[in-house]
Amino acid sequence: MDQEGNRSALKKRRKIHITGTVQGVGFRPFIYNRANESGLTGFVANSTSGVIIEVEGEETILNDFREIINKNKPASAKIHSFHESDLLLCNDDEFKIKPSVIEKSSGFNVLPDLAMCDDCKRELFDRSDRRYLYPFINCTNCGPRYSIIESMPYDRPGTTMREFEMCDNCGAEYKNPADRRFHAQPVACPDCGPELALVNNSGNTVSGNNEALENCAELLKAGYIISLKSIGGFQILADAANREAVSRLREKKRRKKKAFAMLFPDIETVEEICHVSQMEKELLQSTIAPVILLKRKYKDDPYSLSAPGNPYYGIMLPFSPLHHLLLEKFGGPLIATSGNASEEPICISIDEALRRTGHIADYFLTHNRKIVRPVDDSIVRFFDDKPTVLRRARGYAPSPVYLNINDNDKTILAFGAYYKNSISIKKDKRIITSQHIGDLSNLEATENFERNIKDICALNDVTPDLVVSDIHPDYYSTQSAKKTGLPRAEIQHHIAHFASCYMENNISTDYAGFIWDGTGLGTDGRIWGGETFLLKNDKPERALKFRDIMLPGGDKAITQPFRSAIAVLFDLFDKEVPENVLKKLPPFSFDKSGFIIDMLRGNTNCFPASSAGRLFDAVSSLLGLVHINEYEGHAAAELEYICENDDKSFYPVRIAKNTVDEFDWRSVVMPLLEDIFNGEAASVISNRFHNSLAHLILDVSFICGSENVLFSGGCFQNFRLVTKAKKLLEQNGFRVYLNRNIPPNDGGISFGQIAAKLNGWEV
Repeated sequence: MDQEGNRSALKKRRKIHITGTVQGVGFRPFIYNRANESGLTGFVANSTSGVIIEVEGEETILNDFREIINKNKPASAKIHSFHESDLLLCNDDEFKIKPSVIEKSSGFNVLPDLAMCDDCKRELFDRSDRRYLYPFINCTNCGPRYSIIESMPYDRPGTTMREFEMCDNCGAEYKNPADRRFHAQPVACPDCGPELALVNNSGNTVSGNNEALENCAELLKAGYIISLKSIGGFQILADAANREAVSRLREKKRRKKKAFAMLFPDIETVEEICHVSQMEKELLQSTIAPVILLKRKYKDDPYSLSAPGNPYYGIMLPFSPLHHLLLEKFGGPLIATSGNASEEPICISIDEALRRTGHIADYFLTHNRKIVRPVDDSIVRFFDDKPTVLRRARGYAPSPVYLNINDNDKTILAFGAYYKNSISIKKDKRIITSQHIGDLSNLEATENFERNIKDICALNDVTPDLVVSDIHPDYYSTQSAKKTGLPRAEIQHHIAHFASCYMENNISTDYAGFIWDGTGLGTDGRIWGGETFLLKNDKPERALKFRDIMLPGGDKAITQPFRSAIAVLFDLFDKEVPENVLKKLPPFSFDKSGFIIDMLRGNTNCFPASSAGRLFDAVSSLLGLVHINEYEGHAAAELEYICENDDKSFYPVRIAKNTVDEFDWRSVVMPLLEDIFNGEAASVISNRFHNSLAHLILDVSFICGSENVLFSGGCFQNFRLVTKAKKLLEQNGFRVYLNRNIPPNDGGISFGQIAAKLNGWEV
């Protein structure tokens, strides 16, 4: 055989099929450049199942190429599967990027929107760069993804950027393998891309582009309220240091006390007023760039009205070029809250924003790049120096969670809860959870929910085989699932919480799960909310519940904690509330106590609930903190905020034996009342109350006998409760698991519904 024949015999051609987060992250340019550097021929192409590579060359070089892909892939890329197979030689002359391949497989992942990278930021403020001060600068490493994608694979024609024809310069960058914008789908510049406009709340254009930015900054300095079209929808902005502007925004948004998020110009300014750990700093400056709850350094500072009485600020850094430019011109922190009216989804078009929020904002800084779906800002809180996602949206959604299961080939669609709704879909070995959708309490919210149901199926190119929903028949999400006509499974609310933490942490042994929240319908038709489950023989068993608290007026007790407080007193004092007891308590809405007591005596419109959340409400009200919730979890939040004392004392915990063991909270609340009567400081009482619940968790964990303990449910957003309980458990040899990427609140219910169904835990 001649020399040429020997070389040919050493050559091989391989097909490499990669699934995971490999579209919209510069993966094809990366493959193209590495293949050419290695002297290989063939092609790379996006497909509806991920990325397909056919590559030809000497076997040793092909093996090295495999290692290069796995070890040096782009920072935002995540490889889930890597399959190779041999092909016949084609003797290509070059390696190239081919048009996308349409397949029926399903291995692709849609990438979240990514915060602006450092390279684009340098160009944004470089006077010599042709994109100097251009608010829509991006590259393969950053920019909009999920919010502009209409169909997969991820190519420009499948995004809203198809409306902008690239100029010659952008086209040259897009086609140049050596350029950072090689096949960057949202690529644009001032000559061919989206444009800004400043519009007043009558819908009239005031100015455009750079002038619009200048005008916007000046209006903010003058105390006006601006609604800005961000990556995933509108945000409402105001000068965070202007008390009059913030007060006016609170009045217009009907948000008297709930904290506003703030947008800070840089990390140095954040560190001036907040304690920031290294991990928190890194996440703030990452491509996720969420809102992070940070501990304030001072009780009073220029921004205290953004979070009155709250020891934490919700802070984010600029994540888009538009935010960077505006903060550069404005010079200080801004309130940056969701661009919506109360309880509605955020607006994504200027027409919608004018119609729904024209009474809130004075001006609108908008642009002509369409948004396909609303994507709010994510919210994160750190526990033990690790992040827990409280609202999963921009930067996180729709990244999947991969499952360690034998795939049953069934596509499952989960409809989630009523509050903090999200939806999820199980596709092969992945659960893909949508962005935060919100409470399903009005027409705009339910219409947005229905759009997202269709969207998650279309974007993932699936038709569900079955659906899962809550057992509560009155939830809009449950009713919507029924209307599909598909086979349906029902998952109890707290079992879904339990399953979400179990599946996310991939726990393979028996464990005890503490699931504490406000309310959820139980399998016995009663209201649950303070539950402990023990996983035995692959089935969760209800091992302990909170003693019931009567809810006078049903759902009214959720928004009016004083009702729970009176119900607790009624139970404590043997179906009476002595007048002398009322007089010793901090004053609150006890003017209605006679009416509430009559309801309790007659058991009129009263409902028992084994709810941890209602116990938090009752204690908060008894301490005179919150008697009427102005937002969900308000009373419990205020109770946490005053818990600054580190004393280890606690009230006695009593567990009553029953068919299902009960935590008899009277053993805690009676001495707590005595502390109130004796004039003990509310901060000390709150600390003792939190310590008591931590000891309850420890005692029950010993009773359950499992070394593995998990927390889920809205009560475990409470920093004091989680840190105290976790520390006690770990000191006693227990392993503790928390939700991290999936919210512990009802935003994680849809994920948990699928996890429960996969484990056979349906009702």
